[in-house]
Amino acid sequence: MPPFTTQELQSAIAELDQAIFSHEQWYKSLLRILISRVPAEPADLRPDAHQHCRFGQWYGNVSTAILRDHPAFISLGDAHEKMHVYARTLLQLVSDNKPVTTGQLDQFENALDKMRLEIQSLRHELSEVIQSQDPLTGAQNRAGLLPWLREQQALSQRRGQQCCTDDAGPRSLQASQ
Repeated sequence: MPPFTTQELQSAIAELDQAIFSHEQWYKSLLRILISRVPAEPADLRPDAHQHCRFGQWYGNVSTAILRDHPAFISLGDAHEKMHVYARTLLQLVSDNKPVTTGQLDQFENALDKMRLEIQSLRHELSEVIQSQDPLTGAQNRAGLLPWLREQQALSQRRGQQCCTDDAGPRSLQASQ
């Protein structure tokens, strides 16, 4: 992930938190429709329903590069769209006054769980970046630097190369610990 300021990362997390809240509100509305059999919102029955809920509108209009360019963000969009496909099936059944099977409900719940996992994974990764950065300089602090050093050590060992040299000559990072 390219370097971002702590403020940019915190802003991205706040934006993500608001989107999570919006989606939870949509989910409560969905439950109300499924349980109470009140009419569904017409937008939720559309094939592109994932673009019309507040979460989908947020997703489609994200301008924050931290989120938009992150690979997990793309996975989140895919999971969100798939979840809406299953939700639309449930809503259509209710609209047609037909029963919802446990299998159909399970498919929806599994897709919803995957979407929630994608959201939390993205949020957790952004939080970890904040914790591994010095707030003043943006440079990696010890918490962020040690995993990177371990990766570099493993890479040099796989290649059969030395990690560093000093006045005494080449030696591995392990030998210097």
